[in-house]
Order: sequence, then structure tokens, then C-alpha cells
Amino acid sequence: MNALTLAPPPTYPGVPLAGGPSAPPPAVPSAGPDFAALLADAVNGVNANAHAADAAATRAVLGEDVTQAEVFSAVKKADLSLRMLISVRNKLLEGWKELQSIPV
Repeated sequence: MNALTLAPPPTYPGVPLAGGPSAPPPAVPSAGPDFAALLADAVNGVNANAHAADAAATRAVLGEDVTQAEVFSAVKKADLSLRMLISVRNKLLEGWKELQSIPV
């Protein structure tokens, strides 16, 4: 009978072989702005847009030099930013509920 020779197992970068040296630890991501700061900035931006829309509407009612287009643009910008913030909140809540439903 012929002796059966086995080829060495294939190696893949970053994947240790059983019984071989362990893989290096994963790289730590660089520090960037944290999620809480990004969320706070978004809320502050929505608040600023709402105040700008309110100020534009007040100036228009008082008869100052403000066009209807400027008031409409400010109100629409505030509305869109609020809707975006609400949809981000809804996605976060949806993700949280999904995490809670994972069996441990």
C-alpha cells in the first residue's frame, strides 16, 4: 500500500491555527466624538432651527422686512429637522427593543 501524504492545512491571514500562536488583538478604533455628544448636537440643532423659525414668524407678524419665502423656509427647515430627529429616535427605540428580545 502507498502511504497517504497530507498537505498542510491552508492558512488565512489573521486566523490562528489550532494549537498555534494566537492572533494579535483587534485594533482599537480611533477616538472620535461619542454618541451622546452627537445626539446632543442634533437636539441642539433642532432647537436652534425651531427658534429661528419662531423668530422669522414673529418678525413677519411685526411687519419687519421678512419675506413669506424666508418664513416658509425657516419653518420647513425646523419641521424637517424635527422629523429627522424623531425618526432617529424611533430607530434607536426599535434597535433597543430588538436587543431586549434577544434570548440570553
